[in-house]
Amino acid sequence: MLEATSRETLNNTLFDFYTTDDKFIKDAESIAFKLKDKVYPDRVSGVFNGQIDLDLLQDYEIYYLAKVLFINFQGGKPIDPARFFTPIEIEKYEGMSDIDYTREKSNKLIFDNCIQVTNNMWTCGKVSIQQIAKFHNDSLIVYDKQIQRETEKRQTRSGIKERIKIYRNSVRQIRDLMLKGDYFPTAITYNILANGFEKYDYNVEKKQLIIEVDENNEFAILDGMHRSISGIEALRINEKLEQYMQVNIFHLDIQSAQRYILQESKKNEISKDLLSYFDTDKVASKLINDIDNEGSRETNFIKGNMGQDQEAVRLQNKFVAYSTLIKAIEDNFKLDKKDIRKTRQVKEYLKSFFNELISIYKNEFEDVKNSRKNSFITYNNSFYGYVAMAAKLYEVPKWQDLLFESVAKIDFSRKSKTWKTLGMASINITNKQINSVYKIFKDFIKIEEEVAVDGK
Repeated sequence: MLEATSRETLNNTLFDFYTTDDKFIKDAESIAFKLKDKVYPDRVSGVFNGQIDLDLLQDYEIYYLAKVLFINFQGGKPIDPARFFTPIEIEKYEGMSDIDYTREKSNKLIFDNCIQVTNNMWTCGKVSIQQIAKFHNDSLIVYDKQIQRETEKRQTRSGIKERIKIYRNSVRQIRDLMLKGDYFPTAITYNILANGFEKYDYNVEKKQLIIEVDENNEFAILDGMHRSISGIEALRINEKLEQYMQVNIFHLDIQSAQRYILQESKKNEISKDLLSYFDTDKVASKLINDIDNEGSRETNFIKGNMGQDQEAVRLQNKFVAYSTLIKAIEDNFKLDKKDIRKTRQVKEYLKSFFNELISIYKNEFEDVKNSRKNSFITYNNSFYGYVAMAAKLYEVPKWQDLLFESVAKIDFSRKSKTWKTLGMASINITNKQINSVYKIFKDFIKIEEEVAVDGK
């Protein structure tokens, strides 16, 4: 490429202004059709739906994507391929043969010399970086944000968007060590998603694991994205590079995969907000995880509106952070891990409670960014109070009416003296302040004691 940073600059430009832009996302099918002779359509759709990062595209694929957007979709000068690729590279890519669709493209990953460690884990001691790159190039490996560490929040033309968080210096250092033959490999970890649609077969005698992927069966990278990208970049420089990696493969559901990430975090620090979400051994964590994955946004209003960290709440206008809800539920509901029945009842109740609350403040929650300018209604820390109210109203007859009457009494104005010392707009709020928020919100609820017929 023209400069050492050309590929990185082009990737960032495409992400910030094109592949995350609603206009181009709507045209993704047309873009894929225009590219079909040179780039497989599933590669293009993977980029636009966020399952394939631009870093994982081959140079010729990124060239053709930029070219088509530039020429056929009025992409503009920022992605003119001539700004990034050398004349020799352009001539090489333009001379490439069209894709031969008569040759069947495999949807299977085959791992040889694979040892079964447990009934849901295998380890392969020696997998070439070429094979790993081929699996990525064939779109057999996906990136699932639900089982990854923190994402990078980028300001794009369509607002704040999430992307794989890549530390470029780390990638360059690993890549250069691989090219020198000095890289000491550590295991890359993948996961066959346990969702009832998985298709895999392990042959004990051959020590061979075969995994078949389709639209229902996901094979995702759990840990090792930096190593994978480093290897793919190294192959762009030396396609005959001799580099082998150890590979671990799990067969886990989403929650178990998150627990794996939690375990790995003991070695590498992850934000506390995200750790609390991944720690599904905690009753409250699993409860919140379940709420966020059940139903649709039409029936479960808080679904998709919980942020994995405070940054997501602030920049993406999510309603509340996972860690806030988890702490509030732990403090106010005192759930017992062994009392599955009550936990289920509380979960269903909280879904109804949040639906009721969000309905009361429908306009505010539909425009969170604007609401937060003058009011604390949609602030993260208000959810400490909302959960406290939910706990007080739990199993109370006609709680919906009491909730409406109670929140109507609250002056949520940012100018109100009620919130003066509570740090409602703060990212970090003390336990003392949280306890004060619990009390203030609960005090607005007045539950009249039922009087027996005989007056006693």
